[in-house]
Amino acid sequence: MKLEMVIKFLILFVVIMLFIFPTSAEGSSTSSQTVSVTIPETTAVSANYGNSSTIFIGPISQGTNEITINNVYFANPSNVDTEIWIKASGDLTGTSTASTISLSNLKYIIPGLGAAGELTDQYTKACVLKKPKQGSSNSGMGVDLQLKIPYGTTPDTYTTTIYFTSLKFNSDAPV
Repeated sequence: MKLEMVIKFLILFVVIMLFIFPTSAEGSSTSSQTVSVTIPETTAVSANYGNSSTIFIGPISQGTNEITINNVYFANPSNVDTEIWIKASGDLTGTSTASTISLSNLKYIIPGLGAAGELTDQYTKACVLKKPKQGSSNSGMGVDLQLKIPYGTTPDTYTTTIYFTSLKFNSDAPV
């Protein structure tokens, strides 16, 4: 009786194994699998001046009425055509006095594109940049700033903040 149960068990085991691992299955020396990846649109911009995020012009000689700050560099690591928009936080304000230099005295110039304009406290479209070619490095460029210093300006250190933003080409103006 025990032998008969063992034989039945072995037959059942073999039948189950044939269903799990069919002997007639054909093998292949190649196989394929589809790979899919989605790359989202990316717009970005970063700006710096030398190794600093602060543009320090330094003391200006008395009698100087205009100074140009060359090569405020901004990088554009976007993967679509982008518009670069620029604005300032407001008038240049003295850090020790209540004196100001009107923001209308500060202009931007993008030499490579021939773009220029006055900075305001509202975003202004400064330029359009084509997306970098695949495999190339970030496209970037320099921006020059030109500051007119009115005669009789009170001695002080004057500051404002300049903002660059990058939007997909033909987007609405940022707020």
